[in-house]
Amino acid sequence: AKVVPDEYDERTYCVYGSDASTAYGLAAFGLLLISQTVVNGVTKCFCFGKGLVAGSSTTCAIFFFVFS
Repeated sequence: AKVVPDEYDERTYCVYGSDASTAYGLAAFGLLLISQTVVNGVTKCFCFGKGLVAGSSTTCAIFFFVFS
């Protein structure tokens, strides 16, 4: 990473090469995908359970899916 001063104010910011930023983006996407899969599996939501059946467990699963 290279620290570069901002041309408009007195702050600095880091500039990464495209390889590093691509790797960070793909890693973030992969971790998000894994966490959503774990949440769906643990709450038996959508693909991993019986489907959308009315009840508190379905409401709980949808709540955690939306806010995770």
